[in-house]
Amino acid sequence: MMNGPFLLGTPLLLDSFYGVAFVPPLVMLLATRAIIERLPLANRFPKYAAHAERKKYRFAPRVW
Repeated sequence: MMNGPFLLGTPLLLDSFYGVAFVPPLVMLLATRAIIERLPLANRFPKYAAHAERKKYRFAPRVW
Protein backbone atom coordinates (compact mmCIF):
# COMPACT_ATOMS: atom_id res chain seq x y z
CA MET A 1 0.00 0.00 0.00
CA MET A 2 1.47 3.26 -1.08
CA ASN A 3 -0.63 5.68 0.99
CA GLY A 4 1.06 4.85 4.29
CA PRO A 5 4.28 6.86 3.92
CA PHE A 6 2.46 9.81 2.39
CA LEU A 7 -0.12 9.97 5.18
CA LEU A 8 2.48 10.91 7.75
CA GLY A 9 5.29 12.26 5.58
CA THR A 10 3.40 15.03 3.81
CA PRO A 11 2.13 16.84 6.95
CA LEU A 12 5.59 16.58 8.50
CA LEU A 13 7.22 18.04 5.41
CA LEU A 14 4.73 20.88 5.37
CA ASP A 15 5.23 21.45 9.12
CA SER A 16 1.50 21.12 9.70
CA PHE A 17 0.29 20.15 13.15
CA TYR A 18 -3.29 19.86 11.90
CA GLY A 19 -2.18 17.54 9.13
CA VAL A 20 -0.38 15.28 11.59
CA ALA A 21 -3.47 15.31 13.84
CA PHE A 22 -5.54 13.79 11.03
CA VAL A 23 -3.14 10.88 10.44
CA PRO A 24 -4.42 8.49 13.18
CA PRO A 25 -8.09 8.75 12.09
CA LEU A 26 -7.09 8.23 8.46
CA VAL A 27 -4.99 5.19 9.33
CA MET A 28 -7.90 3.74 11.32
CA LEU A 29 -10.23 4.39 8.40
CA LEU A 30 -7.93 2.60 5.96
CA ALA A 31 -7.46 -0.32 8.36
CA THR A 32 -11.21 -0.66 8.87
CA ARG A 33 -11.75 -0.55 5.12
CA ALA A 34 -9.19 -3.32 4.59
CA ILE A 35 -10.90 -5.53 7.17
CA ILE A 36 -14.36 -4.90 5.71
CA GLU A 37 -13.17 -5.64 2.16
CA ARG A 38 -11.94 -9.11 3.08
CA LEU A 39 -15.37 -10.74 3.32
CA PRO A 40 -16.66 -9.78 -0.16
CA LEU A 41 -13.32 -10.78 -1.66
CA ALA A 42 -13.46 -14.17 0.03
CA ASN A 43 -17.03 -14.70 -1.18
CA ARG A 44 -16.31 -13.68 -4.74
CA PHE A 45 -12.92 -15.32 -5.26
CA PRO A 46 -12.59 -18.86 -3.89
CA LYS A 47 -8.78 -18.78 -3.77
CA TYR A 48 -8.68 -15.51 -1.82
CA ALA A 49 -9.06 -17.23 1.56
CA ALA A 50 -5.93 -19.31 0.93
CA HIS A 51 -4.10 -16.21 -0.27
CA ALA A 52 -5.13 -14.24 2.82
CA GLU A 53 -3.85 -17.04 5.06
CA ARG A 54 -0.43 -16.93 3.39
CA LYS A 55 -0.24 -13.12 3.51
CA LYS A 56 -0.57 -12.32 7.20
CA TYR A 57 0.45 -8.67 6.96
CA ARG A 58 -1.64 -6.23 4.96
CA PHE A 59 0.24 -2.95 5.16
CA ALA A 60 3.58 -3.20 6.91
CA PRO A 61 5.70 -6.34 7.22
CA ARG A 62 5.69 -7.78 10.75
CA VAL A 63 3.45 -4.95 11.98
CA TRP A 64 -0.04 -5.45 10.56
